[in-house]
Amino acid sequence: MKATIEFENFDHQIKELVREVVQEELMKLRASLLPFTSDEEQANIEQLYGKPSDEVDRVLEAEV
Repeated sequence: MKATIEFENFDHQIKELVREVVQEELMKLRASLLPFTSDEEQANIEQLYGKPSDEVDRVLEAEV
């Protein structure tokens, strides 16, 4: 028994997997570059500027 996969479907699956891995790694990189804030500093920021709202202003999507 021989398993065959159409090249277009296989190619699409590989691209999706690579895209997901790259996105995950970029998220890790972005998180590692964020500065650490202490609880005291975070409280000071919230006192000065208020807590961030949960509303989303806009969503940007980019296809790579």
